[in-house]
Amino acid sequence: MQTPLNCIYDISQRQAERRGTQGFSTAAAYLQAAKLLLAKKRIFLVTGFCIASCQVGENDGPLGTMALAKTLELLGKEVIVISDKYSQDMLLTLKEYLKINGSLLIRQREEPEAEFTNLFKSPDDDLLLAIERPGRNIEGNVFSMSGEEISDFCPDTDFLFWQAKEKGVCTICLGDGGNEVGMGQAKSKILKQVPLGSTIAAEFPADILLTAGVSNWGAWSLIAVLSLFEEKNLLHDLNTETQMMALLMEAGAVDGVVKKPAMSVDGYSLQENLAVLKDLHTCVSTYLKSM
Repeated sequence: MQTPLNCIYDISQRQAERRGTQGFSTAAAYLQAAKLLLAKKRIFLVTGFCIASCQVGENDGPLGTMALAKTLELLGKEVIVISDKYSQDMLLTLKEYLKINGSLLIRQREEPEAEFTNLFKSPDDDLLLAIERPGRNIEGNVFSMSGEEISDFCPDTDFLFWQAKEKGVCTICLGDGGNEVGMGQAKSKILKQVPLGSTIAAEFPADILLTAGVSNWGAWSLIAVLSLFEEKNLLHDLNTETQMMALLMEAGAVDGVVKKPAMSVDGYSLQENLAVLKDLHTCVSTYLKSM
């Protein structure tokens, strides 16, 4: 019989083969990530991936990040979200809608890195987590999945992860393509499995790497694993997700695949996204009823 953890993990991995990221992460990594989130007091969440042709952020990343941010606040954590100007409006919209109290810090391309050098206070209390945040390759550039250089639309946040590593702060990174920060941990697999992997592969290696068919699905799956620990379903409902997606579309966020505002994520329709969330609810609810 399948365990609840494996049920959640299998759901997170749907469509992973589409981009060649299958096998980059494990159910054990999701479990370890959830344990660390529960153990730490301050969680830094970094997200936002600009679609260069639209000059605005995509909806994959912010949706999952803010759902997780709300969950972490309900669990008593201090949450700080970090992004850039291309995703600022959508994150502010979700922050208001979900009534999230934590800070939103915006990285401007012209800002010196010194503006962000004192974020981390203690490796015992702090944790840095990225969800669908572009990562720089070995040459310091950022590329889309199609191999287009988009560095000019991605204010650097990689340095935060290198700082965290130097200070002993744990880094967890979640992505779905190989070009997101943290994917350096799976670089050898990216070179073998991901189209254009040698060009787009992000260099920074996360302490814990989480992958999913769609990054939002990975964030929901992490919430589902937290639910197992808390013995309470912490996932938001389908109506809330529908409203969040609509709000982002109104705020100008685009589907990163179709490259326009839409009620879809990474080319998957609203119904396909809700089906994943519904299945995670079923997995968690079945476990809770069996207790």
